[in-house]
Amino acid sequence: PDSFVARLIKWWIDPETGYAIPERSGVIRYMLRVAGEIQWADTAKELEDRYPESCFQEIDGEAVRIGPKSFTFIHSSVEDNKELLRVNPEYLANLNSLPTTERERLKKGNWKIRDERTIIFKPSWWRIWPDDKPLPKILHAFASWDTAFTAADQRIQPNGKPVDQSKIAYSACTVWGVWLDEKDCDQSNPGGRHKLILLSSWWGRVDWPDLKAKVEEIGAKKLLNPNDAHLIEKAASGQSVLQDLRRSNKVRCRVVGVKPTSGDARMDAKVLRAYLFQPYLKDGYVWAPNRQWAHDTITWIAAFPGGEPPSADLADTMSMAGQHLVKGWWIHHPDDDAMPEAVITETDDIPDTLDSIRERGKGRGYGLL
Repeated sequence: PDSFVARLIKWWIDPETGYAIPERSGVIRYMLRVAGEIQWADTAKELEDRYPESCFQEIDGEAVRIGPKSFTFIHSSVEDNKELLRVNPEYLANLNSLPTTERERLKKGNWKIRDERTIIFKPSWWRIWPDDKPLPKILHAFASWDTAFTAADQRIQPNGKPVDQSKIAYSACTVWGVWLDEKDCDQSNPGGRHKLILLSSWWGRVDWPDLKAKVEEIGAKKLLNPNDAHLIEKAASGQSVLQDLRRSNKVRCRVVGVKPTSGDARMDAKVLRAYLFQPYLKDGYVWAPNRQWAHDTITWIAAFPGGEPPSADLADTMSMAGQHLVKGWWIHHPDDDAMPEAVITETDDIPDTLDSIRERGKGRGYGLL
């Protein structure tokens, strides 16, 4: 489910079941790689009209067609291979004896199934906000960023050869809002519990000017107030991002440099941070709107840690969001003591606490991108 092949043939696969869509099997589509991303269309002419500079090249004064490429996916099963079953009749019995996950993949061709024991952030743990209910009033909002290296660094290896674009890390951002769930109350929390809701997400392979523009876009759309924050991981291009954004007059709010929890010899840092935030998702602290972009984000995050980019990048923005909230005492969980605090790089960048928000007063409504 995390391979580039799964993404390549996703138009032919039912996103809910993981099985091939019968009526699409064998349907020819057209593809063209533009700026490292595959663009699709039902006809070659559509892509030629949209991207003429990528479909034609001038050779000896004449425009020569160099793309796009046709592509199709034809569903088949082991039962279609009569010769294999004749030569090795035990092959089918071997497939039937496999564990459920492997049997669904290898015998039935399921492109979505995964072993739930390997999923850190299960999609079923997310709470989905009802369509007929206005979004809650947001007390505190912030954007959590995972920044990759610049585009120039990404495209060329030290040996001078191009980098495999499918393996390059993305820059990613998730925007979150903290709200008070007054219905979730008990003796220890009579006023309710604070929860987290996903308000926007973005990912892309970009250079620094484009990444900076994305950060400033959030300010231009007034998604964050002056007392809110951008959380920037102090790694990779994050160092230059921090310096530049703090000089920008378009950001509109604080820019916080965060050094997330480190890993060790036993566990990768991103995986460790994900496991530390897992209890909050599992126990209903994290919500998302019922929108396609949100469901896509949830799917990518669920693919971590084995998934293709941007799964790790998006998952890390959520883990860093969790550290920010715990540091500011926004949310509390019985396992909080086990969650290391995010290291804030400057003392004046400490996240808002509940007390400071209460002094500031009323919350506000919030709109999606």
